[in-house]
Amino acid sequence: MKLPRTTIILLLLALGLGGFVYFYEIQGAPQRQKAQEKEKEIFSFTEKDVQALTIKTTNSTIKLEREASASDDKKWLIKSPISSPAKYAYISYLMNLLVAGKSEKSLPTNYDQLRDYGLSKPSATIEVQLKNKKNYNLFLGNPNFDKRYIYARKKSLSNSDHKSDSKSTEQVDVLLISPDFKNAVNRDISEWRQESNLPQKTPLPTPLNTPLNTPSPPQTLPKGALSPIPTATPTLTIPPTISPSPSISPKSSNN
Repeated sequence: MKLPRTTIILLLLALGLGGFVYFYEIQGAPQRQKAQEKEKEIFSFTEKDVQALTIKTTNSTIKLEREASASDDKKWLIKSPISSPAKYAYISYLMNLLVAGKSEKSLPTNYDQLRDYGLSKPSATIEVQLKNKKNYNLFLGNPNFDKRYIYARKKSLSNSDHKSDSKSTEQVDVLLISPDFKNAVNRDISEWRQESNLPQKTPLPTPLNTPLNTPSPPQTLPKGALSPIPTATPTLTIPPTISPSPSISPKSSNN
């Protein structure tokens, strides 16, 4: 039985549409999801790529640097405003946000509108210096309307993709990121500093060099001699003084 030409065309169209749906919706779904996740990444570097961090807030500026001579990548130093070993736990927390953090949404915005997001004068700036000499900035602004995210802007300072901020009509991307970024950088310098594991010793008081504090030398007895029995010092008891009774004058007799 020979099928009509129209039926054959419809069958071919159905097969083609089914193949497209299969390869696009089923086979292509993981690739599209992966591409979407890639677009949400704030940065593409890894933790081992980072050489130094500079954290600027309204209260302070702290410079952290990976210890180059150490075999362990987890050893960091505070370079400014003090010189001290750094506490890696807080650095690791911030580093995880920079490396694995995602942007919930990107908002194309004119440069002169950054003040509406608190980004014309950021509340904090994170400067990242990589081992390959590339530098990145992440500016933190105000929270959004429901305070689930904060507004942020990233900027590359490398020569290849540097963009000037001098043009007010320039389009920039404002990101919605986790407020954990602010929690990670709003720390006092004492929190970044590595505490010493050695307990501090309290110095003992120095005794005064007086005869009363000088111990008496031990007495050496001849061999076979018995230790002398300590004798009690006699106590002299003084009886109480009895006052003499007043003399009684005899009554004079009346003559």
